[in-house]
Amino acid sequence: MYAIRGCLSEDFSIGVIGTGNVGKSTLLDAAYGFDTNPSFTVRTQDITPYYQRHTEKLHFLDFPHANSITSLHRDIVQTGSKFLDVAIVIFDVNNVDQDEKALIQDLHRLNLLDYIICLNCSDQLVQQRKRRGRGRPVSSELGIVSCTKEQMNTWRRQHAEQLKVPESKVKMCSFDPKDCTWEQAQEVGVIGFEWVRDEWVSAMLKAHTQLTDEEIQWVAEYDDAAETSASESP
Repeated sequence: MYAIRGCLSEDFSIGVIGTGNVGKSTLLDAAYGFDTNPSFTVRTQDITPYYQRHTEKLHFLDFPHANSITSLHRDIVQTGSKFLDVAIVIFDVNNVDQDEKALIQDLHRLNLLDYIICLNCSDQLVQQRKRRGRGRPVSSELGIVSCTKEQMNTWRRQHAEQLKVPESKVKMCSFDPKDCTWEQAQEVGVIGFEWVRDEWVSAMLKAHTQLTDEEIQWVAEYDDAAETSASESP
């Protein structure tokens, strides 16, 4: 923890925080190619820093789940989050309850420059089975009901109200859609890891660091640049 505290005090720190099994490690793996080994069975046990190779003073921090039953994990989140500059908060859209509210209340006590709340797994809301008679699902394809963009926005506003944050801070996300195609999710306003990386993180770096536009673009193209470099090497 002392080593982490040292690097946090000097670098621009982007924390990825949330409750358990919500896609924190998945985001870092998908967006930047970090070897986070995302898993639903193996939990992150400590703050794990990932450095951006193009920018020495920028790193991302993968936190253990904030609602862990282990007091050590909760203490790590409480202590480490005090040194963050901005935070990407990730919740499962199907499980926004007391633990999530408590985490947001804790974040409000921090001196963060900014934060965003990603409600992951929103692809599960895109298509749902229509029910009939005593809650029995319709078995034919006609029983699948697609939500609209307006409905998705309504759910987003409701979650913002529930968490007591501005609507602009809440995004309906899917980092690894499984219950619908990515095109179907996009049509109703669900965003992916690309938006978080290319739009939000880039905006934070432009607003709060001395990085040039070129350096910020390098950060956004982290994994693409690695693949290009590998393919061009003899």
